[in-house]
Amino acid sequence: MSDGSTYQVARGDTLYGIAGSVAGGDRQTIQRTMIAIFRANPEAFSGNINVLRAGAILRMPSSDEVANIA
Repeated sequence: MSDGSTYQVARGDTLYGIAGSVAGGDRQTIQRTMIAIFRANPEAFSGNINVLRAGAILRMPSSDEVANIA
Protein backbone atom coordinates (compact mmCIF):
# COMPACT_ATOMS: atom_id res chain seq x y z
CA MET A 1 0.00 0.00 0.00
CA SER A 2 1.25 3.43 -0.77
CA ASP A 3 1.06 6.10 1.87
CA GLY A 4 -1.55 8.74 1.17
CA SER A 5 -3.61 6.69 -1.29
CA THR A 6 -7.38 6.90 -1.22
CA TYR A 7 -10.32 4.86 -2.49
CA GLN A 8 -13.86 6.01 -3.25
CA VAL A 9 -16.44 3.47 -2.14
CA ALA A 10 -18.85 2.40 -4.87
CA ARG A 11 -22.31 0.96 -4.28
CA GLY A 12 -21.94 -2.77 -3.63
CA ASP A 13 -18.37 -2.55 -2.33
CA THR A 14 -17.58 -4.46 0.83
CA LEU A 15 -14.85 -3.76 3.34
CA TYR A 16 -13.54 -7.31 2.86
CA GLY A 17 -13.38 -6.82 -0.91
CA ILE A 18 -11.60 -3.48 -0.64
CA ALA A 19 -9.11 -4.82 1.91
CA GLY A 20 -8.47 -7.89 -0.22
CA SER A 21 -7.76 -5.83 -3.32
CA VAL A 22 -5.21 -3.61 -1.58
CA ALA A 23 -3.66 -6.17 0.78
CA GLY A 24 -3.78 -9.44 -1.08
CA GLY A 25 -2.25 -12.20 0.97
CA ASP A 26 -3.99 -14.51 3.38
CA ARG A 27 -7.21 -14.07 5.33
CA GLN A 28 -5.39 -12.82 8.45
CA THR A 29 -3.68 -10.05 6.46
CA ILE A 30 -7.00 -9.04 4.90
CA GLN A 31 -8.69 -8.93 8.32
CA ARG A 32 -5.90 -6.76 9.76
CA THR A 33 -6.23 -4.47 6.74
CA MET A 34 -9.99 -4.23 7.31
CA ILE A 35 -9.44 -3.11 10.90
CA ALA A 36 -6.79 -0.59 9.83
CA ILE A 37 -9.12 0.86 7.17
CA PHE A 38 -11.94 1.11 9.72
CA ARG A 39 -9.71 2.82 12.29
CA ALA A 40 -8.40 5.29 9.69
CA ASN A 41 -11.91 6.17 8.42
CA PRO A 42 -14.50 5.91 11.22
CA GLU A 43 -16.72 8.55 9.58
CA ALA A 44 -17.17 6.31 6.51
CA PHE A 45 -18.73 3.63 8.72
CA SER A 46 -20.89 5.73 11.06
CA GLY A 47 -18.98 4.04 13.89
CA ASN A 48 -20.04 0.51 12.83
CA ILE A 49 -17.58 -1.66 10.87
CA ASN A 50 -20.55 -3.35 9.15
CA VAL A 51 -21.95 -0.08 7.72
CA LEU A 52 -19.78 1.19 4.85
CA ARG A 53 -21.24 4.24 3.11
CA ALA A 54 -21.19 4.35 -0.70
CA GLY A 55 -19.43 7.47 -1.94
CA ALA A 56 -17.13 7.73 1.08
CA ILE A 57 -13.47 8.49 0.36
CA LEU A 58 -11.30 6.07 2.33
CA ARG A 59 -7.73 6.87 3.33
CA MET A 60 -5.81 3.66 2.83
CA PRO A 61 -3.61 2.83 5.84
CA SER A 62 0.12 2.42 5.43
CA SER A 63 1.77 -1.00 5.63
CA ASP A 64 3.11 0.03 9.05
CA GLU A 65 -0.41 0.78 10.32
CA VAL A 66 -1.58 -2.65 9.17
CA ALA A 67 1.44 -4.37 10.70
CA ASN A 68 0.67 -2.74 14.08
CA ILE A 69 -2.74 -4.49 14.27
CA ALA A 70 -2.45 -7.54 16.56
